Formats: sequence, C-alpha cells, structure tokens
Amino acid sequence: MIQRRPVVQPSPAAAVLDADALVLAGGRSRRMGTPKASLPINGVAMIESVLRVVEPIFRRTLVVARPDIALPSLEAEVVFDQFPDRGPLAGLISGLQATTARWCFVTGCDMPFLDSEVIRLMAGQLEGAEVVAVRSSGRIQPLHAFYHRDCLGRGESLLREGVTSLMALHDRCQVKVFDEAEFAGGGRLRRSLWDLDTPEEYAAALAG
Repeated sequence: MIQRRPVVQPSPAAAVLDADALVLAGGRSRRMGTPKASLPINGVAMIESVLRVVEPIFRRTLVVARPDIALPSLEAEVVFDQFPDRGPLAGLISGLQATTARWCFVTGCDMPFLDSEVIRLMAGQLEGAEVVAVRSSGRIQPLHAFYHRDCLGRGESLLREGVTSLMALHDRCQVKVFDEAEFAGGGRLRRSLWDLDTPEEYAAALAG
C-alpha cells in the first residue's frame, strides 16, 4: 500500500475526466428496510442525487444493479450485476467488465452528498496507483474510490475464490491512501463520504 500525504488544494478545472463512474445499486437494503435508491432526498430519488454529481464529471456513468431491482426512471445507462448478492466487489467487477475506461470512480447509490470537488481532488492523485481512496474515522472507504482497470483480473480471481470483500481487492493492488486530516476542506470530505444505511441515518440526512 502506498501511503502518501499530499498537499491537496482545490483545482479550478471543470473538464470532463477521462474516466467513468460506476454507481452500485445491487444491494438488498436490508438495514434500511426499503430500496435505498428510490428514497426521496432533496426532492429527487437518492440515486438521482448521486447521478447529478457524477454525470457532469465523467465521460460515462453506469449504474450497476441487480436484474430484479426496481429503480426509478433514470437516463443513465444501467448494466446488470453479473454476480448478484455477492457484495460490492461483484458490483465493481461487473462495472469494470462493462467499460473500457482505464479508471473508474466507484460509489454507492446511497451517497447523496457526493462533492464534485472532492472527487476531482482524488482524481489528481491517480498517478502510480491502482486504487485511490481516503481514510476517514480510521478506516479506508472503498466505495468512494478510484479503481484502475488492472483491478479487474484480480477481482475476478477473488470472486472465483469465493471472496466478496472490496478490502481483499485492496490487499492485492497498489493502493494510494490519504487521510481526511491531510485533505483541505475535511468537512466537505466527510459529507461526501456520508452513506445512508439505516432509517436513523436517513432521518438525520433529511433533517439536514
């Protein structure tokens, strides 16, 4: 794992990145008790909040979903999870199989407060790595991260071995991690990382 502590400053550039975005929507939402992608927040479905952030940044956006999931009406391209019910690693691999991009930003459909500047700052750290992620509250966040296409074969091998953990993929890749303490604008980073897994977290998000 590559541990770097870059001095990160916002960039004025707003060009479309030469990378794709993968929005994972294949989970069962068991803790929430209802499909998270369709829950309303800020006047739109939660997944739409995610798409509104990533679509202007990336050349192509793919939603990776189970074949049987009921999604709200979306303009984004939807691809089916080739390994349903095997966790976010399976969603990542299904997405990488469906794109030719060298890099993909991977996020969940339950992260409605993504920050475009945070994502662009992370994109500036890709050189020399296969995964670029941040550490917040002492743990690496694998579903707010960039993955290189070279991760595909290793992820497929893990799935064949019965492994479904994204962190297991990190163990087989060159991972560049920077801590939120090193990130200019740490509050924006923490908000960007906020995923809504439970009714309590959803209620807190609605309350502002």
